[in-house]
Amino acid sequence: MLDGSIPESMGHITYLKVLDLSLNNISGKIPDWLGKPQRLNNLNLSYNRLAGEVPSTQSFKSYRRRSFMGNADLCGSSALTELPSCEMLLMHKQRKYGRRVYLLVAIRVGSGLLCIVIVVVYIRRYYPKKAAFSEYTVAHVGFLAKINPVTLLDKVCVLSCEISTGLALSLLLTYILYVIVEQAIYIVTNLSYLCLKAAKGARVSGELRIIGVDLNANRFEGGSIAAMISAFECVHDGWGVAVQVGVPNKDGAFKMHPMNILNERTLKGTSFGNYKPRSGVVEK
Repeated sequence: MLDGSIPESMGHITYLKVLDLSLNNISGKIPDWLGKPQRLNNLNLSYNRLAGEVPSTQSFKSYRRRSFMGNADLCGSSALTELPSCEMLLMHKQRKYGRRVYLLVAIRVGSGLLCIVIVVVYIRRYYPKKAAFSEYTVAHVGFLAKINPVTLLDKVCVLSCEISTGLALSLLLTYILYVIVEQAIYIVTNLSYLCLKAAKGARVSGELRIIGVDLNANRFEGGSIAAMISAFECVHDGWGVAVQVGVPNKDGAFKMHPMNILNERTLKGTSFGNYKPRSGVVEK
């Protein structure tokens, strides 16, 4: 396959009557020497990359369309060649170039707008706008509790439904003992978890003497695996945390359904009992 332009040296060939350069990759303009009178009887320049105006000599006016077809950038005035006029070809190129410019500008503007949208979405997602209520804490509905406006928040600590009930009731009873009955001794007759929180409320209220009496012998049994499993299963899906404190029976097995963990519950545990933190354990 031939490349480049038609060499001028071919014009020096004597008795050149037939020239077929079709189906090549020839570019550039058609040289004027091809249009000299009595030069060629047959010319085929089809399916190349020739450009510009076909020479307007009499010899070229006799060639048909098949001699120049397949060259998109050729133009001429001869009706036999069926080529577009050079003015029309120029207008078509300008129109095509204008469409390319518009398309390029549209792509760049669209890309810029898309980048701006991505940045705005990222900022709004990871850096929320500070609203008028931003001084308040936004929490999951599972962490919320409706409190009576007249509740003494400096005295009542709301931790959960069970704990808040025992603690608030204890504070109320302490108020009755001191102000109404004028008693100084606080007696807890049931050492369940709720009543232990009541004792905690008495201590928060400043009770100096707290007596605990529990007549339930089963209360002193420890290491119940069933209770540990029940405690873990009752926590909320997604964010619930169960903390197991104590020492279970050596033959006990903690069995549960895998979905309890797959539902994003969290299980923690420690063998330090009696609600004593690690910092409260005497080091030997």
